[in-house]
Amino acid sequence: MTMPIRLTALATIIAALWLLTACKALDTLIAKDRVELLEPTIRLFAVHMRWGRYQEAASMLQPGTRWEIARKINPYPNIRITEVISNRWIISPDESKATGDVRISYYKESSGIVRTVVQQQTWIYNEQNRQWYLDNDLPDLR
Repeated sequence: MTMPIRLTALATIIAALWLLTACKALDTLIAKDRVELLEPTIRLFAVHMRWGRYQEAASMLQPGTRWEIARKINPYPNIRITEVISNRWIISPDESKATGDVRISYYKESSGIVRTVVQQQTWIYNEQNRQWYLDNDLPDLR
């Protein structure tokens, strides 16, 4: 009877090791999906800003007071954004935060002079919603 017990114990150990390996692979896959979602999220935010869809852009802000205020108003009356460019992003080791610079070119309809502002943006990944949120206010375009 000791032989079946040893085989059962060995099978249990092998199953446990396999499960640990599978969990680690799943964690890696989830983290990879998280990072892969970042670029399209940033691009979508840029598109919303570029085409004057500020309420949609504001919906990508970290939920809270800033988000509620930004959704209720048009933060940029008489301003047209001509270009939104983001470059290199630095992602935290746990892949839950990304920081980078975004260059926004715009003009006021009254003057036509193109101005550029650079905003350092921080994006935070919300594990529960499986979504990235901008942890800044909308850029200050004056």
